[in-house]
Amino acid sequence: NYKKPERVISLAYATLVTGKGRKKLQFTLQIPHLSAKRFVADSKEDLEAWVKILRYNIQKSNRFESFARERVRCVANYYADGKDTYAAMHKAMINAKEEIFIADWFFSPEVYLIRNGKLKPEHRLDNILKKKAEEGVKIYILPWNETKVAMNLASARVKEVMEKLHPNILVQCHPMFAPLKWSHHQKLVIVDQDVAFVGGLDLCFGRWDDHDHDCIDTNDFYNPTFAPFDQLHKPDIDIVDRRRVPRMPWHDIHMRVEGSVARDVAYNFIQRWNHHREDLQTRYPYIVPKTRAVAPLWRGTVDCQVVRSVGQWHVGCKKDFMERSIYNAYLKLIEQSKHFIYIENQFFISSLANEKGDLIFNKIAETLLNRLRRAIRDRADYRVVIMLPIHPDDNYKEEAATRYIMKWQYDTIAYSRKSIFATLKREFPRVDIGTYVNFYSLRCYGFLPRIASSTTEQETGRTRPVTEQIYIHSKMMIVDDTHIVIGSANINDRSMFGRRDSEIAIVSTDTEMIDSTMNGKPFKVGKRVHEFRISLWQEHLGLECDDMSVKDPLTSKTFNLWDGTAENNNDIFSQIFPVVPHQSRSQVAKMMQSIYEMDKLQPVTALDKIKLLDGIKGHLIPYPLNYFTQDILNPQAGDLDIALLAG
Repeated sequence: NYKKPERVISLAYATLVTGKGRKKLQFTLQIPHLSAKRFVADSKEDLEAWVKILRYNIQKSNRFESFARERVRCVANYYADGKDTYAAMHKAMINAKEEIFIADWFFSPEVYLIRNGKLKPEHRLDNILKKKAEEGVKIYILPWNETKVAMNLASARVKEVMEKLHPNILVQCHPMFAPLKWSHHQKLVIVDQDVAFVGGLDLCFGRWDDHDHDCIDTNDFYNPTFAPFDQLHKPDIDIVDRRRVPRMPWHDIHMRVEGSVARDVAYNFIQRWNHHREDLQTRYPYIVPKTRAVAPLWRGTVDCQVVRSVGQWHVGCKKDFMERSIYNAYLKLIEQSKHFIYIENQFFISSLANEKGDLIFNKIAETLLNRLRRAIRDRADYRVVIMLPIHPDDNYKEEAATRYIMKWQYDTIAYSRKSIFATLKREFPRVDIGTYVNFYSLRCYGFLPRIASSTTEQETGRTRPVTEQIYIHSKMMIVDDTHIVIGSANINDRSMFGRRDSEIAIVSTDTEMIDSTMNGKPFKVGKRVHEFRISLWQEHLGLECDDMSVKDPLTSKTFNLWDGTAENNNDIFSQIFPVVPHQSRSQVAKMMQSIYEMDKLQPVTALDKIKLLDGIKGHLIPYPLNYFTQDILNPQAGDLDIALLAG
């Protein structure tokens, strides 16, 4: 006898006042931006029940000022790269009984989630969702309605294609017009409000990858440095010539949760859906959240809390509403870290890049700097390792926003007077700062298939070697091998500010502690987070899965292996591919011209040089801080709007 609601309203920031005296059965509910509503209960028992349930659901001040509580003993799984993530999403979707929620920055209906040899139609996303819709499952999709002047992600096509498949599939593209500069950047898959996926992976082209990060032989061949996705209506056509240029492999992090924490993720989606319905003035149904008070199953070992970046334009609420709990979580976890921080992120732009004024708001790098200062003064066992892409996944030769990203990133790390390296070297001139903090990237190589043009190529059985960065798209931070943050938020103002891009993440803390060491000294770490960090380092270093030589992240043995591998790989790449960015090159003009004419480069034909590539282990290289010189990155007149968009 359930009746569809006429309206569903979030209780975020609502106030509840109960009556007194003759009005003791009355209670008044005040919701921001709405007029107060007065209710009268039939009895004292009814009043107590209503007040109890309303107060439980009214947003309180939680840790990190998040809308969500901390959830204990949760089930959580961590995934590196698209192969494992998409496989887990596929399994959850095909088992859906009631509803599937999807929110993405970029959504591609024709992407294949399973790729074991020959591609099968039943593994294509649109076919999966159509089949579930035919079974009676309700499908709700929220793609970002992108700013067409900046890019084309074909969100209008997504709506047209998906809603034609079945009436149970509904798509809302938001916003209608404004804001032009900011985006919906959350990446979510939620099944039956009981299982949720949160992280950096959109369900779209170019994201599927495995730990090998092949740069020459995959589907949806993608390299945005050479060409953006501009033929999304022709998903089977390569956008770059795979005979001439490599693809850009994709490294990302995602996670899966169950139970109450999944309900919190669903609440965020529902709040957005219902707000967008009213903002767009559509006739789509409201979604009603299931109770978030799920009885704990007591079978998980991870405490979780959902955090996010949202403002009034994302979810409604009062006019000045803003939540930046992801930012608050980053600051607090960095401040409280004891020995070790490991970050993988697409960007690293922070307030230290401000030479004058306060154009950049977030103080994540400054908080890291202060924690490093304390560690150096105390001569403590402490290290920060940060992984970044070599350059943004865009045409940095032509795009002003991309050059701004690189300038501010370099200024945050090393170039500006207030940067991490410049400050620490100035304050601690006798300390090797690299033993406390350093930055790294990932690179791979392959051989483009073509007819051999020399005797040497015939002898090697291989063709022209090519290389490309592995694009680090992760948004993850590990602290002391016990705490982990995984989500959609980059380290920049767009993601952290609250009123700009919408973001979501989960802060997880292991409760199953095991004995380990930090720099050889006994230290308790979280089993799941510790094992996940080791698996990532094994992937980056090319180690076997049973090689535990990186178990302790602080020993000189571990970092001799880490830095030694990075430097060795970098040396080989610089010999075989002299035009790619590496630490010894500071002039970029010649390199930029060459990399955009990669197909015209002469193949390496010396057999001894080609054999050098066999010495590359994994994908790790130093982050090339000398890649660009300051003079080509400086702001140009009239670029302020582009600068804000980039940061």
